[in-house]
Amino acid sequence: MKKHTNKNYKDNYENDDNSILIKKRVLFVIAHPDDECMFFTPTIQHYSYIGSEIFVACLSNGNAVGLGKIREKELVDSCIDMGIKQQNVFFDQSNSFEDGMNIIWDTDLVERTILSFIKQTSADIVISFDECGISGHPNHISISKGLEQLIKNQSLIKSLSSPSLSNRVTTNNKSDSNTNNEIKAYKLETVNIIRKYIGIADIPLTKLLSYDDNSTQTFISSQFFPPSSYSPMTKHKSQFVWFRYLFVFLSRYSFINTLIEIK
Repeated sequence: MKKHTNKNYKDNYENDDNSILIKKRVLFVIAHPDDECMFFTPTIQHYSYIGSEIFVACLSNGNAVGLGKIREKELVDSCIDMGIKQQNVFFDQSNSFEDGMNIIWDTDLVERTILSFIKQTSADIVISFDECGISGHPNHISISKGLEQLIKNQSLIKSLSSPSLSNRVTTNNKSDSNTNNEIKAYKLETVNIIRKYIGIADIPLTKLLSYDDNSTQTFISSQFFPPSSYSPMTKHKSQFVWFRYLFVFLSRYSFINTLIEIK
């Protein structure tokens, strides 16, 4: 049985493989404002701690009940709370991705949109949902399908090296870190409903499970009360109703993320 690569954060940060501590340009592709802190906080903490440049690309502004502009600002505020620069938060401007529990997004369009964000950010690593979308939300699952299709379509990935793509974003006047187009993509593992809501108790359970170290990373937050996801979630005032309070304090995603590489 292989163990996870485990990492803790903030004052209790530890790392059992210093070779992993390489600064990267990491792109989180989410469906709606609040996805970033409800699901990905431990992973964002890790990459923030090691000094990586973090980007968040949101395909829908969550306008299902007419709060899209409010939710856009809430996402920016949440990201700033997590140490992500305001200029590193992006929204799809095509209005092609309608928020809804019964809406499935076009896979080809999602693929092209993610590719455009990779070009814009010069990302080395792309992180999003898996095929079950954590909550089963069809918008989450649509992103997973688009990202999987993109990674399998190597010709599109290789197109990033085209000389015509010279207008790529750099940060702090640093050279583009992704000159070799070695883009890796990871999906956040969906677990069963019992593990999903046992909070920190899922940490030892996860360590007992067998994962392939070569394709799986596990990130663990050391801040348990309040969870690290609590502060950024408070920025989502329009969404922070009673059941999301419960989610923040009871969900394993506030404390632990398991990422599986998409190959």
